[in-house]
Amino acid sequence: MPAVVTCCDLTLRRGRKRLIANLSFDLAGGELLHVRGPNGVGKSTLLSALVGLAPPEHGTVTLAPQCRIAWLGHKIGLCSAETPHEALQLRASLHGSALDAVDDALDKLGVAHLAHRPVGQLSAGQQRRVALAGVLLQGANLWVLDEPLNALDIAGVAGVEALLQAHVDAGGAAIVTSHQALTLDKVRSLDLERTQ
Repeated sequence: MPAVVTCCDLTLRRGRKRLIANLSFDLAGGELLHVRGPNGVGKSTLLSALVGLAPPEHGTVTLAPQCRIAWLGHKIGLCSAETPHEALQLRASLHGSALDAVDDALDKLGVAHLAHRPVGQLSAGQQRRVALAGVLLQGANLWVLDEPLNALDIAGVAGVEALLQAHVDAGGAAIVTSHQALTLDKVRSLDLERTQ
């Protein structure tokens, strides 16, 4: 399959510190890239660069014309006063998804029973599941997920892995950071090391 995203000679800094130097890779549909490395090595900065939030010092990120990105960073982007149903209805309308898809997305993440409880009353793991349900509503072929397994219990991890596997099996692509191993098919690993 053709590349969905291509990085060429990417060099990234955070402040004065160079985190990544001359990194090149591409990722096609049907593949998942697991970005690994110790804290502070630049995993989150790399993902931010891929979605256009952190301009590179050098090099390029090229997306295929048909590429649509769903991004989930460390901050889940949910208002504590809103219910999951309210938050995801807004996302569904922004991305042209049917409003009945909200209930299906919440069900797939195992939080449908919490749909009308304020987000602020949910645990960190439940909030993470709601945010991941939002990814499903975006109709994107490239998922860029920064530590999506954080705060999830064993069942939650298994559920997210199943969704990632289904996405890749359907021809989608994903780039994921995680300190946990991913037990999926078609996983490529990108190991980042400290540059200084």
